[in-house]
Amino acid sequence: MNFDTPLVEYLIIGMHTSTWIYLVCLKLLKLPIATLLKVDATIVLFLLPFFYIVGMIFDDITFRLLSSKITKIKRNVFGSKSYKDETIAFKSEVLYNAYEARVRRVRIIGAAIFNWPLLGFSLAINIDIGNRILIPLIITTIVLTILSWYIWNGLNNRAYKFRKNAIDVIEKIKEDIKVNK
Repeated sequence: MNFDTPLVEYLIIGMHTSTWIYLVCLKLLKLPIATLLKVDATIVLFLLPFFYIVGMIFDDITFRLLSSKITKIKRNVFGSKSYKDETIAFKSEVLYNAYEARVRRVRIIGAAIFNWPLLGFSLAINIDIGNRILIPLIITTIVLTILSWYIWNGLNNRAYKFRKNAIDVIEKIKEDIKVNK
């Protein structure tokens, strides 16, 4: 079974996002966090389409928030040349699928950059200020956010370098074919 699909990508992002939304709702409704323990697995199964849609929405929000950084990474990797991913799709399905798998990983960790602080905040507002777990929660949230940013940058760079290299190889093969004719 291939777990590197848009379905899985959006479910992961959607469940991560839905968790902090659910926790904020618990606080607004003044329900204890222990209510989480009473959630039936069947309910979660029925909510999968909701998680999927929330994942798509949050992925788009993340993309818009990170688009200027994405543009900088592209410029750094591509220089002034244009490397369209459609070139890979047209010339090599295998290379395009490998590129797309890299892009999906970038999306998941990109959403995590925003989901970790929101999840940490939603957990923090649901526990007492004097609770011993508050400081470790804040530290863990900050560390996970920083690590997500760092990993997102690295994965983005690698994905665009893969795209550039794949197109360079395709163009080289095309040139070699012309020369050999």
